[in-house]
Amino acid sequence: MQKDANFPPLFTAADAGVSFALKNSVFKKKSEIGKNMENLEKRISASLANGAEYLAMGEIAANTGLFVSQAPRNNANYDVVVNNHDLTKGCRVEVKHSRSGFKANISGNEYDFLIFIYAPSEIKNGGVLPSSEREIYVFPQEVVESTPKGKTGKNFNPKYIEDYEKYKNKFSQILDACT
Repeated sequence: MQKDANFPPLFTAADAGVSFALKNSVFKKKSEIGKNMENLEKRISASLANGAEYLAMGEIAANTGLFVSQAPRNNANYDVVVNNHDLTKGCRVEVKHSRSGFKANISGNEYDFLIFIYAPSEIKNGGVLPSSEREIYVFPQEVVESTPKGKTGKNFNPKYIEDYEKYKNKFSQILDACT
């Protein structure tokens, strides 16, 4: 068969090697996926927790007009930094997310506000199915610290706060703290 100068060959020897390597990596990944299906709920829960931080950042920005940024990763004390426009005032925000109960584990107190996102849902067939509307609460650090935390000292339950509903979508507190 004569080669046409305008059309390169579809496969070369190098392509065959790459194709073989890709094929083997795909098969390997399929077997790893089977093993990791057991950890699916953990992976989805971790994704939801990370997504909660981005949700909180978006809600703060949309409801206050302030500058919002993610805190450095692996910071155990707070997740979000909020500043006014001239960067003269700011605050630190810890974000907690729960889909299975109206509670969260809190460690540390080096934040100014806790945003608690309660999004009741269940993981089914590899997806998240909400069971009711998401609720977002903005609690000042002093309120969180004065709330009983259970035996471990880390279990935070907003229902122990008198009139906890008044903190629902209370982003104005963050605006007041930063202006």
